[in-house]
Amino acid sequence: RHGGRLAETAVLVRAGFQTRAFEERFIQMGLPYRVIGGLRFYERAEVRDAVAYLRVVIQPDDDLALERIVNQPRRGIGDTALRTLREAARRQGASLMTAARALIGTDDLPTRTRNAVARLIDDFDRWRAALDQRTPRDLAETVLDESGYTEMWKQDRSPDAPGRLENLKELVKALEE
Repeated sequence: RHGGRLAETAVLVRAGFQTRAFEERFIQMGLPYRVIGGLRFYERAEVRDAVAYLRVVIQPDDDLALERIVNQPRRGIGDTALRTLREAARRQGASLMTAARALIGTDDLPTRTRNAVARLIDDFDRWRAALDQRTPRDLAETVLDESGYTEMWKQDRSPDAPGRLENLKELVKALEE
């Protein structure tokens, strides 16, 4: 505004989750920016996972989002089960969610895996049914809590875990805004 150069300007933040507000404002203004020393807010794995959960709630046929979170946190739906789901979806010409619904009524998956898939489908159905009765913030908190995703990061002992939890809180806050 006063003739300074963008290349000579920096915004320092104390914690990674604080970049979200700046990034969103810079995007609104059409202001080019770079994040140094970390990822952009919406590129962080935990934020992308949370968004994937919400995408599947809104659009159950979003295969990319479902593949991202199907076993996040671990729920016993591994690579072999996912391969079986993909093959069934291809055969049926349907989405992974549609194929999963069909497979839980067969013996194509081991019992334990079949039960895990059925629970996941039930969870998404329940969250989808609550769409009209909840605010986006409430829905996101419910999905992240009931899916076990928040608890997974609370139990994680890595030095990154607290920051990841803060990023999830910041995403929920953004949904409220």
